[in-house]
Amino acid sequence: MIQNRAFVLTIPLHVALASALALSGCTHGASNGASDAATDAKATAGDGGALAAARPPLRPFRHSGIAGLAFNAAHEAQLTDDQAKSIEEIQAKLSVADPAQRTAFTDYQTHLNAGTKTGKFDEAQLKADYVAIDAVRHGEEDREVEALNALHALLTPEQRTVVVNNARAKQAQIDMQKAPPMPDGGVDDRVKATLSRMTADLTLDASQQKRISDLLVKDERQAASSFPARKEEQKKHADDFIAAFEQADYDAKTQMDSPDAGTSAHEQMEKEVHFLSQLVAILKPDQREKLAAERSPGAQGQHHMMPGMGGPGAPPGMPGMRPGGPGMPMGAPPAPPPHP
Repeated sequence: MIQNRAFVLTIPLHVALASALALSGCTHGASNGASDAATDAKATAGDGGALAAARPPLRPFRHSGIAGLAFNAAHEAQLTDDQAKSIEEIQAKLSVADPAQRTAFTDYQTHLNAGTKTGKFDEAQLKADYVAIDAVRHGEEDREVEALNALHALLTPEQRTVVVNNARAKQAQIDMQKAPPMPDGGVDDRVKATLSRMTADLTLDASQQKRISDLLVKDERQAASSFPARKEEQKKHADDFIAAFEQADYDAKTQMDSPDAGTSAHEQMEKEVHFLSQLVAILKPDQREKLAAERSPGAQGQHHMMPGMGGPGAPPGMPGMRPGGPGMPMGAPPAPPPHP
């Protein structure tokens, strides 16, 4: 069986770029000193609601986008025990995967693998998959709106100010991250290493090696060129949140027109199909069979042969949402696993 590592085509660059767009702040970043201002927040008394200086800090919330940014920023505010418990309950609810996710993405993978084997993809089937994937994303968006509004209602005005200041500091750290310069960002070395493994595992001939090398280089460079604009879109989305969350009439629903919501989910899938359609056109029937077998959802759990098809960081039931990888837009924000 082909080794899973064989098709980790461009992960070093893509992971670096995806991390620059991850707004979740999955580790406790240092606040910019504003957390101290929450010490006298209106968060005292009331049935176990006293400030708990000895209470262990909340664990980082592994969630992408504005929800991850907001909740991790809230962790650094001075919270009562009751508030901390409520935040953990909201996070747990948001982390529960919708069963429709597994169905939608498993169907997509099944149809994608069928096309990989034959070298021809069924556009009608895939369009139906895209509709299901978009519906899943819209459902997730609705849950994020509910969670963010619940967080806002839970906090005092002073604590909301702390959240905004912490979020602003985290966003500043993200803004400082840069994409590796091109073409000196190691693309050629990664493509050479990937091509060497693919050659061994799929027994590529000289002509195939040349064509696949060109395909990989083109895909990496296209992904890199789209990174700045996508990063700017996501920065604007975060800035909008920072500007609005402190207000008493905040409503997350008005902010969910994000670059990562709605149809962007199926647009990522379309890019993957486009890349695969070019790749399988180069391969022979037996090589396509090997590729499809290793990509199948049951072959290696969530760890698939091609990046963009699960692996570390993909939530259960959602293969295909892994950021980066050939055919996947660089800058797709990672969708981390449920909170441990």
